[in-house]
Amino acid sequence: CQTMCPLHVDVRAITRLMADGKVADARKILDRHMPLSGLLGCLCEGPCMPHCNRAKLDQPVNMPMLERACVAASRFVKPMSLPANGKKVLVLGAGLSSLVAAYELAKKGYSVNIRHIGTRGGRMRSLPSGTLPAGALDESLAMLESMKVAFEEVGAFSSVQVGEAASEGIAVYVGLDDAEIKAENFGIPHKGGIPVLDPLTLETGNTLLFAGGLPGGCGQETSDSDSNRPTSGRASFIQEAADGRKAAASIDRILK
Repeated sequence: CQTMCPLHVDVRAITRLMADGKVADARKILDRHMPLSGLLGCLCEGPCMPHCNRAKLDQPVNMPMLERACVAASRFVKPMSLPANGKKVLVLGAGLSSLVAAYELAKKGYSVNIRHIGTRGGRMRSLPSGTLPAGALDESLAMLESMKVAFEEVGAFSSVQVGEAASEGIAVYVGLDDAEIKAENFGIPHKGGIPVLDPLTLETGNTLLFAGGLPGGCGQETSDSDSNRPTSGRASFIQEAADGRKAAASIDRILK
């Protein structure tokens, strides 16, 4: 179950603690593995469930329900962040993968600027309250601002913005799960209509430019945890988050 989770959440530990009524301890583990847990804990689609051994006895452990219960009955604690390292990252788009990338990089001491068109949050804004409780998204956005992530609304995106950032040594993440962003506008190569990215790093082939958040992965072979990833429509929320985290880790490595 942990292997098949794109975020590798420690399902067994959380299940045991929730069963024992230790909700606060379960939340600590959830926070450790799941970025923006107050948000994503309500959106997780449970990709671990088809692989749950419990199904051989009766039914899979319903992790989405357990995560929602954990989030509803506990409090998120703002993560400790490393001191500012003087390095900048530009994030384009304000969908889930972009928010997660910004969260992970801010924790590592980077100065993160998110540029977006229109309302922050993308398709999450249109979700019913039964899926995403009222205030969950705004609380996560406020938490990012408290981590000194800057939001900047712009009228358009272009490859010029990416080029200017690269010339200054600023890494860029393009959140393709934001409906306002088109991969072709940034010169990202395609194969069969899918952007071709490095499957391990989400690099685009352009210096300091990374992207993620689309269904079907990156047009190349992916890991076991991507086996349930849709090839059309939209990527799952949990996969969008995993892309944001993966890109953040790659950006951290290359800027170091």
